[in-house]
Amino acid sequence: MLYYRDMSGQDWFLFILTFITGVMAGMYVYILSFKPTYIPDDLNSNEDVAAEFSVVGKVYGGQVSNGYISPSFRITADGSYAYVPGGEGSDALEPVSGKLPNGLFRDVVSATDKNTLINSSEPINKESCRSYSDGLDYQYRIVLDNNQYEVDTCRTTLSYDAELALVLDAVWNYLANPDSSYGGQGGQSQSVGGTPADRATEFIRKHLSPYTE
Repeated sequence: MLYYRDMSGQDWFLFILTFITGVMAGMYVYILSFKPTYIPDDLNSNEDVAAEFSVVGKVYGGQVSNGYISPSFRITADGSYAYVPGGEGSDALEPVSGKLPNGLFRDVVSATDKNTLINSSEPINKESCRSYSDGLDYQYRIVLDNNQYEVDTCRTTLSYDAELALVLDAVWNYLANPDSSYGGQGGQSQSVGGTPADRATEFIRKHLSPYTE
């Protein structure tokens, strides 16, 4: 025979505490495992290919922990952007949206002409890449006139000092520092804190590197 008894105040407290703990644990797993960490994952291939113009970028490389989220962005044909700042924790996945400065967006459009994209998207095995020595590389997916191009500072013929790479580096710089000033064609920009690669490397050195003192 089973016996039942009314739940005491302590029983209710344990029940509610267990429920809250379960909810919090579920949110943590969702943030780290299921919430998209790369803006393009929210878009299906038809939407991307059908776009008149878009640029998607992502950082990779460096010494990072398992919980680190790489920064990424997506720029659309009207100059609007969505930017995921990256880092660790829930704030790393909170997107920031806005519009690029007119001059910077014009240079992005100018640097992403068809011939440049064709020449920069050829796969290549480079002997030396920054990501080989815990530095940072960048991969981009660019849609122009319904054609999609994959360019990468390490895996394709896009060089670090190419106009396209420099202009896109200026985009990273602006997104990380919206108060920075853009110096014009060629991707030169000025801001406190250095380039995106400098800041990311410093963050990794201070917070994530096992060799940090």
